[in-house]
Amino acid sequence: MITLTLKNAPPGTNPLELSDRLLWTDEYAWNPVVIEARYGTTGAQMVHVGKRQAGQPITLDGKESAAWISRAQCDQFKVWAAIAGATFDLRLRGEVSTVLFVQFQADPVWQLLDSEHVGEHASELQYMPLFKFLTV
Repeated sequence: MITLTLKNAPPGTNPLELSDRLLWTDEYAWNPVVIEARYGTTGAQMVHVGKRQAGQPITLDGKESAAWISRAQCDQFKVWAAIAGATFDLRLRGEVSTVLFVQFQADPVWQLLDSEHVGEHASELQYMPLFKFLTV
């Protein structure tokens, strides 16, 4: 299970649980090692190697894998994503990372017609989420 917990949350705030079916689409697209090569004034090549301490993007996509979430969860993620500078503990594949929300998006599984029937937008409605985080 993937969990997201708001750091410094008020007492009684529970972590939100996500499906393990979410695809980590950029898992292998980031390298912590940075290499910069350039030529000095003598014509010799100078290579600088360093290691990034943070900044790994983590994109979790539930659209392709049908890792749906409820409208109630969407509402909570929307509130959390709107907290400027808030950090979260993201437990993913047994490891915990401190992350910032970069983007949250969710598309309904079924397109509903807007109507007078308020019940159509119940908290149980299912959505396909897309989460973008950045490690700090």
